[in-house]
Amino acid sequence: SIHGPDEERFIVTKIRESRDYSTNTIYWLGAQQDEGNQWHWTDGSLISYTAWITAHSKQTSSNHYCLSLQWTHSPSPILPSSMYWQPQECANVGGYICKKENQVSGSGLNLNGTVNGTEGRLTSPRFP
Repeated sequence: SIHGPDEERFIVTKIRESRDYSTNTIYWLGAQQDEGNQWHWTDGSLISYTAWITAHSKQTSSNHYCLSLQWTHSPSPILPSSMYWQPQECANVGGYICKKENQVSGSGLNLNGTVNGTEGRLTSPRFP
């Protein structure tokens, strides 16, 4: 879940600094659209902040949509090319953005990391 512009900037910066970053990749943020076309964070928190490109928040087909962050070329003269929220079919392959509380305190710890690979299983609490 993302609850403000500072948190979103942090995520976008970390993605773009990653050696695996590609403008062709989608990154899952952890929200799904329900049958009533309403979006919900899978961690149960309320959606209090959004960063949609205009008119992209509603998908009305019968497909199952999840929230992604994806590089988008300038959609209009007033918006720059950047990473924007976009609905994508949940079956699409993409990277995952996971969030958890800092459980360790102390200096000199590097808690940021990227997991690479094409095999294995990734699980997340409260995600189907």
